[in-house]
Amino acid sequence: MDSVTITIPGAAMGKGRPRIGKTRSGQAIAFTPKPTKTREGVVASLAMDAMGSRDPFSGPVEMVLSAVLPIPKSWPKKRQAAALSGEERPTTKPDLDNIAKLIWDGLNNIVYSDDKQIVRLTADKRYGVNPVTVVTVREIARAP
Repeated sequence: MDSVTITIPGAAMGKGRPRIGKTRSGQAIAFTPKPTKTREGVVASLAMDAMGSRDPFSGPVEMVLSAVLPIPKSWPKKRQAAALSGEERPTTKPDLDNIAKLIWDGLNNIVYSDDKQIVRLTADKRYGVNPVTVVTVREIARAP
């Protein structure tokens, strides 16, 4: 089975909700917030580098996502140690599902043709010294 791993440096970011604006003629229009669009572009660029000259996967895929969030500096050392050991897990924003949405939208048409191909998702968020999001996408063998 073929797979690709993409490492996205920095703190994880969730996909922002669509915003509603108005055109000059007064028509309502939905748009993606600029920070979300920028981060999706970063994800897409890193995915292109990781894929090289390979075509997007065409069949069902599995995504494994791990988001490492920064430990708040304001926390006492004991709590920071608990976060590093995994005793304390992040229950704050960004929401794990919104992190996944931003990533899988950024990988569309690069790693896979469409995010509807994701048939299995394993995701977690935890604390660490170096904030990073690592995502692995692998093809799932089709039944013979």
